[in-house]
Amino acid sequence: MRSIIVAALVVLGMAGCVKKNDTAVVVAPVPPTGLVATQGGGKQVNLKWTDASGNESGFLIERRSAGGVFNSLTSVGPNVTTYVDGAVSANVVYSYQVYSFNSAGRSAVGAVSGDIQVSALEVGMLYGGGRIGYIFQERDAGYVAGQEHGLIVATEDMSSPMVWGCTDKAVANTNAAIGKGASNTDLIVTACGNYSAAGVCADLVTKGCSDWYLPSLNELRKIFLNQQSVMSFAAAKYWCSTENNAGYAYAVDFADNFGGYVPVLKDTPLRVRAVRTF
Repeated sequence: MRSIIVAALVVLGMAGCVKKNDTAVVVAPVPPTGLVATQGGGKQVNLKWTDASGNESGFLIERRSAGGVFNSLTSVGPNVTTYVDGAVSANVVYSYQVYSFNSAGRSAVGAVSGDIQVSALEVGMLYGGGRIGYIFQERDAGYVAGQEHGLIVATEDMSSPMVWGCTDKAVANTNAAIGKGASNTDLIVTACGNYSAAGVCADLVTKGCSDWYLPSLNELRKIFLNQQSVMSFAAAKYWCSTENNAGYAYAVDFADNFGGYVPVLKDTPLRVRAVRTF
C-alpha cells in the first residue's frame, strides 16, 4: 500500500513540473482599407491606405498596368501606411492593391485603388507660357488629389533689375506661404504702384498669358530647389513678394547652394522672375 502511495505522489509531483504550452496561435491579419492612389510631383504615384490590423508584419503592394494582372511591386514594414512608386511611365494607367501579412499568411482581401493615369508633366518642361518650376504636393495650397497643378516660371528674367517698391512703407499682410504670391502681388501693386518688382510681373504679357505675379518666399524657394539649367537663373539674388518690414523685403539668393533668403533694402535693384499657376 505504501509503495502505491509513494508512486502516486511521484506521479503528481512530476505532473506539477510539466511546462504548459502557452504559445499563442498566430492568425493572418485583417486587410488594410481605403487605398488611394494620387499622382505626386513628376512621374510618381503616391499610395496611402489605412492599417486595420494590429498584428501585421508588413504590407505587400501589387501593381498592374493597362488592365493587366497584378504583380508584386514591393513590401513595407508594419504600421507603414504610405508608399511612393517612382517607377512609372507617362500616359500609362495603373492600379494598385495592398495586403497585410504575417507568419500565418496574408490577409484574405487586399485594398484596391482606382485607376490612375500618370501625367507627362515634369519640372523643367515648356508648358503654359514658361517652364514648370514646381508641381504642388499634398498639403500645398492649390493641391488637388488626382490632378496636377503648380508653378510656371517665365523663361527669362524681367529686362532689368527692379526695386521692390514702397520704400519705408509697410505693405500689410504679405505672406511667405505657397499659394500667396498672387495675392501678395495685388497688395504690393495697390500700395506701391506698378514701378515695383511686383508691378512689372503683373504687367507682363507673354506667350498669350497675362496672369503673372511675383512669387512668395516659399514659392521662390521651391523653384530654387527645382531649378534646371534650361531655366537660366543667374547666380544672384531675386526678389520675392514677401515683406520683412517697412524698409526691407526678402530675396532668395540663387548663388547660395541652399537657396538661402535674406532681408534686403526695398530700394535695391535686384533680379525679378515672374511666375503663374496652372
